[in-house]
Amino acid sequence: MQGEDNSFDPVFPRDKFTRKMLDKKIDSHNLHLHNNLETESSLTRSVSVKVYLVRHGKSVAPAKDPSQPLSEEGRDEIRHMARTMANMNLKVGTILHSGKLRAKETAMEIAEVIKPAGGVKEAKGLAPNDNPAEAMERIDTAGEDLMIVSHLPLLDNLLEELLRPAQAEELPSFDCGALIGVEKVDEVWKIFRQLGPRMIY
Repeated sequence: MQGEDNSFDPVFPRDKFTRKMLDKKIDSHNLHLHNNLETESSLTRSVSVKVYLVRHGKSVAPAKDPSQPLSEEGRDEIRHMARTMANMNLKVGTILHSGKLRAKETAMEIAEVIKPAGGVKEAKGLAPNDNPAEAMERIDTAGEDLMIVSHLPLLDNLLEELLRPAQAEELPSFDCGALIGVEKVDEVWKIFRQLGPRMIY
């Protein structure tokens, strides 16, 4: 009959006290390793903020209706754009608009489809000839992905302010109903998405 093997196994010690002490050391080591990985991840992870700039859809001529609501064609194009945004799983916290009817209706049509958590809100500083500084401040303090529905020339001026000096190439133009998405990574804004009602999806 073979005698009991009392040899010490460094990997699987037989003594309960030794095993318990070893388990504690392993747990402590794993926790330390986990904390180091978490710290490293937080230091290397880039904070990304997305802003979607949208020009209102085509509107009725002011001679026909001074309030300039969306035209039938403009409304159809915005609905098409909104469905495309939903298919791309585009999500924002809030949609801001200038308060002008064509911008408000554009924002409402988009919100009906993508359903922003913060809803649709009128905001100052988004009128056609406003200084982009106020819109820039809203973007800087938003703390969430944001959509701005506005007009020319404000959108052109705002896009130029966001991208300067990161991108010196010619800036894209805003057709009626067009969307340009910009993303801030490591304090630099860059264009990452462009959509237009004439594009085929």
